[in-house]
Amino acid sequence: MSPRQLAYFCMIAECNSMSAAATRLNVSQSALSLQMSALEDELQARLFDRRPRGVELTDQGRALLPRAREILALLEDARIEVQSGAIEPSGVVRLGMAPSMNNAVASELLKQMDRTAPAVDVRLVCGPSQYLWDLLDDGRIDMCLAQSEGALASGYLVRPLLVEELYLVSGKGLARSCLGLTRKNASIEFQRLAGIKLLTTEGVDGLGALIRKVEAQQGIKLDTRPTLGQLMSDLRIITEGEAAMILPWSAVHHLAEDPSLSVTTISSPRLERRIDLISRDAFRNALAERRVAEVIGALGPHLLEKRLVKGRSLWQTSAGAHLSPE
Repeated sequence: MSPRQLAYFCMIAECNSMSAAATRLNVSQSALSLQMSALEDELQARLFDRRPRGVELTDQGRALLPRAREILALLEDARIEVQSGAIEPSGVVRLGMAPSMNNAVASELLKQMDRTAPAVDVRLVCGPSQYLWDLLDDGRIDMCLAQSEGALASGYLVRPLLVEELYLVSGKGLARSCLGLTRKNASIEFQRLAGIKLLTTEGVDGLGALIRKVEAQQGIKLDTRPTLGQLMSDLRIITEGEAAMILPWSAVHHLAEDPSLSVTTISSPRLERRIDLISRDAFRNALAERRVAEVIGALGPHLLEKRLVKGRSLWQTSAGAHLSPE
């Protein structure tokens, strides 16, 4: 069983099609079929069932898939570790970020990359999670910081970064007049949010989907309106008292001292979301992408300490991942 056979097997499983996998791998379909036949002969197991519109993993194929991905990842790690001592990472890495993450992470990340890997050109793209998933799927970005739960199929590497607490962000006037919130009120129950106008992203997007899930669980219907598409525009509407929004602290940390803004903890239930670093299994530029991932992971505790983010870090830090001193 060779690495090439395992890589071919994983690509067929991702595409559910021999012809599509052959196109992605830039090999002939007959060569791909021969490699899979040899692998099945060696394992004495049928890995795919042929269907009129492609192929489908058998039980044996489903058992092999996670092991095959693990083996390929270990081989890639070994290659990178051998090369990394002699080769300085360089090239372009296109990184997508949800708007709130961009607000908290972008500046810190670019400073650290300039210090630790100046030959890596990190190009940032900002947008809601759904938009970033589409860009990643089309190959227009290499990785993204966004919510991923239930959104992505196989073929992606998902590394949990942070759990962010979510808050009700409103203008002080709206908070007092409609919700009766004062400085003594530490939190507001989710059910009470039904009485105000809320800006929210689409239901298929990460944060919008989370809010609608909690709505269904609580048996209520919020008065939601679509966002304006830009975080700063939404925050202006909020500070003017026209609407409120459910957001993480990362979206408003720079406005913490703004007297026109109220940031209130939500209870019953408490809301939070997970932010992951998501990339394709197959890297375009493994050394550069790995360095970006290491810096992002090391930033997690730093962001929490500087109160740019509120929540908790989930990153499993690898040996050598660190922040360069200021």
